[in-house]
Amino acid sequence: MLTELNLLSAPIRFDDTLLNKPYEDLLRELSDTEISGWGRLNRMAAARGLKGAFGITDAASTIARCEELAEADGAWADPMVAAETVPALAMLAGAAGARGFDDCRIVRILTLARTARHIDESQLADLLGRHARRIAQRYAGWGQYLASVLVGKAVFQATFAVAGNDYIIDPRQFVDAVHVLALSAPVTLFRAPLWPGEDLRPLLGAVEPFVDADAVRAHRLAASGWLATAEHPLDAATSKLLTNKEASAGTFLRARDLAQEVFWHPVDMAGLGVVFDDLRRSRMPLWDLPARADGSAAKAFWAGVHLDHSHWSGVPFLRISDAGRLTAVLTEESCVVVTGSGLKRTWTPVPWDEARIHALVVPGERISFYLGETGLGDLFPNWSAPATADPGLSDRLNAFLAGMGPRLRSFTANNPL
Repeated sequence: MLTELNLLSAPIRFDDTLLNKPYEDLLRELSDTEISGWGRLNRMAAARGLKGAFGITDAASTIARCEELAEADGAWADPMVAAETVPALAMLAGAAGARGFDDCRIVRILTLARTARHIDESQLADLLGRHARRIAQRYAGWGQYLASVLVGKAVFQATFAVAGNDYIIDPRQFVDAVHVLALSAPVTLFRAPLWPGEDLRPLLGAVEPFVDADAVRAHRLAASGWLATAEHPLDAATSKLLTNKEASAGTFLRARDLAQEVFWHPVDMAGLGVVFDDLRRSRMPLWDLPARADGSAAKAFWAGVHLDHSHWSGVPFLRISDAGRLTAVLTEESCVVVTGSGLKRTWTPVPWDEARIHALVVPGERISFYLGETGLGDLFPNWSAPATADPGLSDRLNAFLAGMGPRLRSFTANNPL
């Protein structure tokens, strides 16, 4: 059964594999009340988990355990522990205290009970609807509810968690889930008919200190892609290709914006189109630029890039090749020089404060590009065009290249992750 009420259990259900999915697939998966995959194996696993964690073996014990958690009202949690471990979240949770953790578990118990076949579809719909109505009345909105979930998880972890217990979920999963959901709330949380939309920045401020810095960037990239594509959908070819490459739309959109702001727009402003026009038109250019928001641009940019992402940090927006051999990956943080080939490639990041890309113009023959003394590749423009006969071409081209670092820093400052 698909119901957006199931988003109440999203802190338990979420995992990082969802970051590369379109938001429609994310919402569908978090709304699904049954575990995806092989039905019989899921049924056995759900039954085993319910019995081991909650002593639930049938419909009667399912209903009784959920009522016990609802009546407990989070009273088991010591508020002093919450104040010491997660003070900012405890303030946002307010009078709800740790109650949200129990309500989150109630919804999860009901969906697991359905997967285990302890209850049928109609029982699930009735019980889920009843508890969702009660939950909606107990919290001011998503911000207070999710803060309360994290407060309860933190106190539970500090008070009852035992090392090696297979039924205790890593608290980082809860924190990451709440962070992603708060960032993407307009296309995820606010779809559920529970509370009106609200400003979740206070919740984000309280959560982010507990999220790894690299995860913060990944979450913000994914969420920005979901929000952008919800308002302006990508064409079908791009969406399909990004899904197949397991690349987030947010990363692609930021890469495209970087290419436009740092590369293509300055190229046009400097009158350097004659140098790079072949790249703009080619489906598989020598310099792989995500110049357009269509399937061919996505294919040109992501072919091979997703395989090597462990070698750099920051969003890549341009690849440079020489006779089919990758020589550099330009990212938001550095210019990564690639030497060697195949498994013997070496990746050397050069920060933009130190990177000096320059060009050597050989009129009538080629334009060669370098990072320091390392050759990056050659371009062969149309030398019969009037613009290539301009004696100032070399100066304009090198001024354009020298400005890439400052333009990148400006873009990052104006579009922070």
